Parts: sequence; C-alpha cells; structure tokens
Amino acid sequence: SQAFRGGKVVSIFGGSTLDLTRSEPVQGNVEIEIVSIFGGSTMIIPADWNVKLEVFNIFGGYGDKRVRGQVDFNKTVIVKGVAIFGGGEIKSY
Repeated sequence: SQAFRGGKVVSIFGGSTLDLTRSEPVQGNVEIEIVSIFGGSTMIIPADWNVKLEVFNIFGGYGDKRVRGQVDFNKTVIVKGVAIFGGGEIKSY
C-alpha cells in the first residue's frame, strides 16, 4: 500500500511474516499491534523507517535487527503488543 495505516498481527502456535518493503506510511504515526503466544512474527521494514518498539515480553522477546542508517522521522512505525513464550524480529534487506 502506498498509504499504509497500520494493522494487527496475531501468532498463536505458529508464525507470520509481514513485508512492508514496497509500502509507504501515511503522515504521522503508524501503529502495528502484535500478539505472539508460543509463536512468532517477522516484519520486513525498510531501513529508513523509524521504529519504536513497545512490546511487553514474558519468556519471549521482540527485537529490531535492522542495520542503522539514515532515519526519516516522518516515517514512524510504533510496534505495540505482547510476546508470551514467543517473539519476533524486525529485519530489512
């Protein structure tokens, strides 16, 4: 989408992949809600997007594995949610 507004990802006893490499976020903050219970998710987000992680972890974890570079603060994504015995990561290619 050229006007990405956010979304929700739920992974219970499984996994998911969200590829945003060809998307453009809308102006302002974009929110993605994550729930990972005994599962996980991978998000592929361009390296120039600003990502704020607000994920609560219980016996799991969520991390940003992207290589840092120039960040466009007009492209801000807030990742909120919970990871219980699961987790996920944010990558860029």
